[in-house]
Amino acid sequence: MITKTSIMMLHPDRNPSRGQSKPIFITAANGKDYYLKKQFVTDNNGHRIPENCVFLQELLSYQLARALEIPIPNCAIISIDNKFLEYNRNLQFKAALTAGTYFATEAIPNVYNNVLDSKVLGEQLGQPRTKEPLYKVYAKVENPTIFTNVIVLDMLILNFDCFGNEGNFLITKSGNLFSGVAIDFGHSFYGPSWTNEKIEILDLPKAISTPEELRNYLNILCNIFLNSKGLPFSKLGPIFDAMEKQILFTDSNGNFVNPFNDIVTKIENLSRDDIQKMLDFIPNEWYVSMNIQKNKYLDFIMHQKYQVRYLIDYFYQYGAFSNSIGGQLQWKNATQFGTL
Repeated sequence: MITKTSIMMLHPDRNPSRGQSKPIFITAANGKDYYLKKQFVTDNNGHRIPENCVFLQELLSYQLARALEIPIPNCAIISIDNKFLEYNRNLQFKAALTAGTYFATEAIPNVYNNVLDSKVLGEQLGQPRTKEPLYKVYAKVENPTIFTNVIVLDMLILNFDCFGNEGNFLITKSGNLFSGVAIDFGHSFYGPSWTNEKIEILDLPKAISTPEELRNYLNILCNIFLNSKGLPFSKLGPIFDAMEKQILFTDSNGNFVNPFNDIVTKIENLSRDDIQKMLDFIPNEWYVSMNIQKNKYLDFIMHQKYQVRYLIDYFYQYGAFSNSIGGQLQWKNATQFGTL
């Protein structure tokens, strides 16, 4: 559910300490708590680096996730006016807020934090024995299809940042029930800022008309996003590594199955009108150049949705999935290039 409301109170003592973007914990006028995003990051020298596509990409990606029935928190469009800032000058300065509208995600209850940080998985001496490696926690999630679905969504929106960022996927625990929640899409679509390089990447899928051009595109994507990992794929990041261990390629009878079929079918069934409505819902002030950006994102998604299965095949071929049993994945519906 996407709510439009206003800010009521800042809680600087509850701001998260981790993460580069440093969201702000607030209470909104509807009485709910949110994490308010900002469109800049601060480097080690205290300089602010603008990221002018974060709000747009967060809201577009949340709408896509909702359409694909991928669990995400509720989000909101939060307005902050000059009157609020006038009465909260000290907090305004500390939070670096200005008047305008912001993207925010609702605070998630029951987040499960009994997880070993991936950075110390090899240094477990001194860690509490109750702490668990990430992949073992993911194995407890009630609906494991969320892992295939999140990976495929990330492929659709080029959110490979998620693979290595432990804050982009949360586990909640209610009683004995473990659930997964996807968050934080601000760096999708080749980065958080509107640049010429971003436009070039968004234009690539619509130029694909031959198998050779498709292979070149897949190589470009993997060189850009995974260049430090190399091929064959190995250790793409703690989130991906923990997720892929939950993905099985056989059913209960031992038959070979393609676990990505259902989510890819949903993605390929997204219509141009579906995406246009999502883009039109985004506040105009979140665009740098509204008409150009709407067309670029729309064209990208409408062409990228048909490349996702080939990107999955590419990952599968080069060993990204440890439970692979070899062979080629079988898809429900044929597309232009069949199998690569």
